[in-house]
Amino acid sequence: YLIGYELLSFPQLKQQLGHLSLEMTRWYALNASSFQKMYREVKTERNKQQAEVLARIYNKMANKERIAGGLGLSLTDLVTKEGKLHFEKTENKRKLSSEYWETEIKANRAHIHAIAPGMYCTKRECDMRISIDLSECVDCGWDLIENVVFAETARMDAMRNLLFLHDSGELNKSAASKYIMQIRSAEKIMTDIGFEYEHFTIPAEAEAMLIDVSEVA
Repeated sequence: YLIGYELLSFPQLKQQLGHLSLEMTRWYALNASSFQKMYREVKTERNKQQAEVLARIYNKMANKERIAGGLGLSLTDLVTKEGKLHFEKTENKRKLSSEYWETEIKANRAHIHAIAPGMYCTKRECDMRISIDLSECVDCGWDLIENVVFAETARMDAMRNLLFLHDSGELNKSAASKYIMQIRSAEKIMTDIGFEYEHFTIPAEAEAMLIDVSEVA
């Protein structure tokens, strides 16, 4: 049950149950009468939820709502250029349905996983990411961002940390680069979605710590 729901790994489960070996833990998992049934049910439910996310995002684009992320921006631009005709095409109209995406996901022709609240990646290889770098996601050709919840929270944290280190005289180049990139990336996401916010003015001393890449040979 725990393995199927991805709440524990086999080594963690072995430790929790006090088994002498991983083989013993795997034996119990493989011989659990309800495991296969539960796993199928979990996979079906996950596919359904992923399909609903994709359908929701495409419906937002059809309603002229803005989607950020590299993939979101390119899709939005395409929809804007074609106007109403875009979703009148049979293939594109089908993308507004969660049933369509369930079929695509089940056939491994589509993939999506959450990387943060309101932020999704469609690249399978990124499914195991454990940390989120907004500077990588803001223009990534695989990402879809439907709201600014995570970006705004990350921006507030970065602004607070930057100002604290600046005021305490402990700011260095590494920290300055990290927090400034996070702030700028978050603000770009907010701009792309059309969310109104007050632009953060970075202290001149912190800005001066950044390397001007235009001058790097």
